Amino acid sequence: MLTYNENNKDYFAPEGNTAFVIGSMNVDCRQENGKDYKWQVTEDQTGTYKLTLDVSASNNMTLTAVKLENQQ
Repeated sequence: MLTYNENNKDYFAPEGNTAFVIGSMNVDCRQENGKDYKWQVTEDQTGTYKLTLDVSASNNMTLTAVKLENQQ
């Protein structure tokens, strides 16, 4: 399991050209020098989200996005 600290610059990201979805998305751990891929977000998806990262299964890490109502 990875633990963030200022000496550990790893982060979690999608594969290249991955569409953002409300609900569950798979993510991979990226090293500091890896490619910084972003989710592809449509104009209709803009807003404020609660994001929950589940790293309990290192071979199947997921990010869950829940859109918060009445916020943009």
